[in-house]
Amino acid sequence: RDAGQWQEAYELYGLARKSAQTDDRRVNDSLRFARAAARLGRHEEALEAVASTFSSKPEDKAPILPAVLYEV
Repeated sequence: RDAGQWQEAYELYGLARKSAQTDDRRVNDSLRFARAAARLGRHEEALEAVASTFSSKPEDKAPILPAVLYEV
């Protein structure tokens, strides 16, 4: 992600979000996946990934707004 290797980030974060063991991890990996998808021009998929985080517990929602505002 930091190196701008968006295709690799997209693939790895896709795997990470599907195998996340906690809600916090799922939210963070989904947001990172959404950023990579958006950079690859897959905007619908990025928005779906962001929307999937909205059902998280209140204590796990903190990273959603900043990630959407500044990254996705």
